Amino acid sequence: MGKTTLAIHMVGHYLMNDHVFGSCFWIQAGEKFPHKRLYSLFKNNPSKLKYLQDNIFIIPIRKTCSSYNELLNIIKKLVNNQYFFPRHLKFIVIDNISHQLRFEIAKLDEIQNKVNLINEFFDNLLLPLIFFCQKKKICLILIHESSFQPNLTRNMAYQYKLYERIDSVEFNLMNNLGSSIKTMSISFDEVKLKFNYEIRNSGFLWYK
Repeated sequence: MGKTTLAIHMVGHYLMNDHVFGSCFWIQAGEKFPHKRLYSLFKNNPSKLKYLQDNIFIIPIRKTCSSYNELLNIIKKLVNNQYFFPRHLKFIVIDNISHQLRFEIAKLDEIQNKVNLINEFFDNLLLPLIFFCQKKKICLILIHESSFQPNLTRNMAYQYKLYERIDSVEFNLMNNLGSSIKTMSISFDEVKLKFNYEIRNSGFLWYK
């Protein structure tokens, strides 16, 4: 649907915006960083491509997180300043924030244990990370999965009630069957906007 592509597009264009150079931590929580997509988006600007390749720092380096605990430990190291931070860190991207949580919840049989895990996820991972990013003035991008909700008859973000607790700008990307044109909705406060778009190798093509 283009979630990771949208994140790369945003990070890539804003890291060098107005000659203010910055860097990004990209956490491979459930999806590998798409180097080929980065190249296809910025290949026509070699200097910018080289800058992004040198200043998007991928964690873990060679693989995605193998467990919920590994993701939890990475976040704890971040908020406790146990990583070597590059100058002008402007973005932290987690792709896919819900991936390991989904698998960890599936291991549990008791409802109370599932609830406790979700609360731990919010209290020990999301909340400290949000406070850390607010303090450091870092833009936090959380990419997460969606699934079909039969009672609502539409796709919703996985554990959407969990993320509703966060004050944020929310992007929802939707496929239109039989068409390459997709739909993006943006929600913040009481404002809701909708755009049609297409993903090309050169980036996003927007439609009125």
